[in-house]
Amino acid sequence: MAYNILVVDSDQAFATILKEGLEASGSYRVALTQSGSDALESVVERPFDLVVVDLGLQGVKPVTLVKAIREAKPSMRLMLIPLFGQQIPAELKELKIQGFLPKPFFVGDLPRLVGEALNIEAPAASAPSAPELKVAVPPRRDVKPAAFVKDPSPLPPTVAPSLPVADQPQAEKAPSPATPAAPLPGAPSFSPAVLARLQAKEQQIAQLLKSLNREVRAESIMVTLGTQLIAFAGLLSREQAAKLAKLVADSTDAAAQMATFLGEPSARFEQSMHEGAEYRLYSLSVGEGLVLSLALSSDTPLGTLRYRARQTAEELLELMP
Repeated sequence: MAYNILVVDSDQAFATILKEGLEASGSYRVALTQSGSDALESVVERPFDLVVVDLGLQGVKPVTLVKAIREAKPSMRLMLIPLFGQQIPAELKELKIQGFLPKPFFVGDLPRLVGEALNIEAPAASAPSAPELKVAVPPRRDVKPAAFVKDPSPLPPTVAPSLPVADQPQAEKAPSPATPAAPLPGAPSFSPAVLARLQAKEQQIAQLLKSLNREVRAESIMVTLGTQLIAFAGLLSREQAAKLAKLVADSTDAAAQMATFLGEPSARFEQSMHEGAEYRLYSLSVGEGLVLSLALSSDTPLGTLRYRARQTAEELLELMP
């Protein structure tokens, strides 16, 4: 028997992680929605066994949505994802909630945690083919609220009262130039000695970057080793990409010096972000001196960007000698 789960989350990349992690066990079927009104309508019209609501949901007050679901379906099992580093709102503690999914968590734990919320024996997750990532989602201020939010349409009178739309969030301060994050599991260190072997795989690496670019539509995506451009994709010429590669190397060196000064255990920041009014430059350290960088429009959701960059970095590691 497969249990039907509805995940309500305006962060598409994170919701996809939940869907894939649950469906890998073979015991769950997962539907996704990014809108509070769509979620409430789905709950009324479809027989879900569990609804998972992220309290970072944009476009509607999550507390209002959870209360509306409980009113429409008193016996519906509910699971909440608290905001990163925050407690469940006091007004929700009065409702009967069957489970919580605090961040960060291991994807392999999802079937067990959801099984506990459903009060069933936890199905076994399929064994991962590579070291498993621990999902550590940044605070919601990093995600532009309008990116995935639909305009909520009025619900039919027979379904449930329409939900009030939350006030537009205030503009947040741009991320700092360097943001520490967990290193990629098992990421090896590289030195300039492997430059020739990396360049020999330029076409394969370029194909990975082109695949990533079909999703994020960047001005430029590059893999660099120190100041050397290994492969690139996007709209920039090779000469322009090479110049940008040198700037990325300078920025990476500066970030490493800051990490050392601040006592960062790895002596480097694994991710860095430079953001302007129209464009942002995001870099992810894959190994010692090896960096994946994307220069792209500032309206690309950070959740999607970080998730897909890490996927590409893992594929890049598989090509490494």
